[in-house]
Amino acid sequence: MLPNWTEFLSPYDIEKIHHTSMRLLTHIGVQFPEDEALAIFKKHGAKVDGCTVYLSEDQVMKAVQTTPAQLTIHARNPARNVHIGNGNTVFAPAYGAPLLIDSNGETRTPTMDDYHNLARLAHALPNQDLSGHLMVEPEDTSCINMLYANIIHSDKPFMGSVLGRFGAQRTLEMTSILFGKEVSKHPVTIGLINSLSPLAYSAEMIEALMEYARAGQALIIATIAMAGATGPITLAGRLAQQNAEILAGLALTQFINPGTPVVYGSGSSIMDMQTGALSVCNPEVAPGVAVAAQLARHYMLPSRGGGSITDAHTPDAQAGFESMFSLLAAINSGIDFALHAAGILSSYLAFSYEKFVLDDEMCGMARNSRRKIAVTPETLAYDVMANVGPGGN
Repeated sequence: MLPNWTEFLSPYDIEKIHHTSMRLLTHIGVQFPEDEALAIFKKHGAKVDGCTVYLSEDQVMKAVQTTPAQLTIHARNPARNVHIGNGNTVFAPAYGAPLLIDSNGETRTPTMDDYHNLARLAHALPNQDLSGHLMVEPEDTSCINMLYANIIHSDKPFMGSVLGRFGAQRTLEMTSILFGKEVSKHPVTIGLINSLSPLAYSAEMIEALMEYARAGQALIIATIAMAGATGPITLAGRLAQQNAEILAGLALTQFINPGTPVVYGSGSSIMDMQTGALSVCNPEVAPGVAVAAQLARHYMLPSRGGGSITDAHTPDAQAGFESMFSLLAAINSGIDFALHAAGILSSYLAFSYEKFVLDDEMCGMARNSRRKIAVTPETLAYDVMANVGPGGN
């Protein structure tokens, strides 16, 4: 059995966060500006006023109960299948970086050649369990080209596009070519759906969510609320808002297709009070990710947290200690899926080849730190010590 997870809050405090989230969903609501989604909510008894949806605790908890506690993303190579929710953290590369930092320190717009290189690296690095999607944002290219790069360079599972209905449908079409009828039997990809804090979703994300849910494909539903800007300045308040947003999105998946796998995602952090920018690595990282993992376990859901994240702009000492701090916070909190596990710099704004490789090594060290030590007559090595005796070697 693995060591106990880090838990910052008592079950009573977790219940208080849950209760506050339910009050938000019942009385304040969450905006879903997409007509088809609103019709689905209405069909399942939710109150809808304009584009604001109000959910009762009973409606939310019934949706939670139909969401699997574990899931497997199937790869083209079955030996690469990824199991999420079984107590072992899964690692996926950085996601969504618009810039790339070269080995000479130059920051530039990435090209499609860069994306192909990163897809090759994601396959080769031993501790990356998935080949990501949108690892960088190449100039003048489409989600189809990125999906194609992940498919031809790796037999690991890959993340799908969430560029609205178009991106999700193209992902499903390409996975159907790759897997055939297997696509309808189990998840072969996973899409990242982010809410639009506070208490809203964009039409683009809603469209992608609905397409993946209909196809029974896995989803990460996450928030990136900035405490002091798009969420409360207090950690407890931000967690309650984050929880409400995630559960509202989860409810929609289960109204569409009960049993759709959903990973409870947390990417929220704080606003830097000096600059107004997002700070992704700070003293609030550890308690924030730990409580998010606790909340996921409270609902019996797999969880997603940040990986080797940093506010540093180059792969320097700051990048090293911040990345290991945030990675260990996720690992020791029992996070099941660590996104941005390798490669990210500049508060999600840049990807680094060098840091991709360095972070993968850290992922291996962090993963090994959670492994159980075998204590058996053989590993206790009494006979070895007895034969060598005092003073030998």
